[in-house]
Amino acid sequence: LLQEAPSVFIKSYGQAGISTPSFRGTGSGHTQVFWNDAPINSPMLGQSDLGLYSTGLFDWISLHYGSGSLEFGEGGLGGAIKLRNRVYSLRDESNRQEGKFQFTQEVGSFGTYRTGIQSQYARKKWWMSTKANSTFAENDFTFQDISRLGDPLDTLQHSRVEQITVLQQFGVGDYYNGVAARVWINGMDRELPPTMVTNNYTESQGDRSIKVQVEGNKELPKERHLRSSYTYAFDQLDYQNIQAGIFSLSQNHSHNLDLLVEQWAFGTPLIANFHSAGLRLGHDASRSPGYQEE
Repeated sequence: LLQEAPSVFIKSYGQAGISTPSFRGTGSGHTQVFWNDAPINSPMLGQSDLGLYSTGLFDWISLHYGSGSLEFGEGGLGGAIKLRNRVYSLRDESNRQEGKFQFTQEVGSFGTYRTGIQSQYARKKWWMSTKANSTFAENDFTFQDISRLGDPLDTLQHSRVEQITVLQQFGVGDYYNGVAARVWINGMDRELPPTMVTNNYTESQGDRSIKVQVEGNKELPKERHLRSSYTYAFDQLDYQNIQAGIFSLSQNHSHNLDLLVEQWAFGTPLIANFHSAGLRLGHDASRSPGYQEE
């Protein structure tokens, strides 16, 4: 999806590798990723691996170039990717006492299977939503090995990918006056294939993350809207290389508290100005085997 956008380059190393975004020639560390306005770039790496995200978990994905990304937070010299989940409006009659269920199944080459489930239910003053995705791929495609005499055909080995992602949401009220809670759990295991000039079939990487978010909305006089949220994120990266004797476990805890006041000012029936002012308090703590202390 993002590769189709102008001035955006996605450097992808396939299903078993990482995928990093770059806006307008800047580095991946100059691109910020926000989940419901909360920054989710890894504080240890300064960037995000888009291979860990499932598109089906989000209701909106928007791009903001250059200084336009500063509306949500600092650091996006190149731009920002904004992932957003819907807060159901119970004022809309079509959202009341409704239930929906969606199931998708994708089968692809090289042992690829992707399954998605989405369900939602709303009743008078409360609503809930569940989204889950699973991916499995052997990723054993055939390629021409140009490092060997005669450029023979070979089959990629040790490149399996397994991922399970769940997003659970629950809300009371709606976007105008209400509270929404979200829990996003992600687990991904990747076998890292060797290069054509090596023979190391012992590299692997396991990613685990859990993100918890509580969002509150309140209508204020004079077309103002108050939105506050607290987001906690735990990320773990477990890299192992048995042949080299490397066992590296890195963990990170992040806390973000956001407060935002928005206002719509209608100058004429066809022209409206949008103003916002916000405050963010954040704290990150990481532990890595490369450092003795936190």
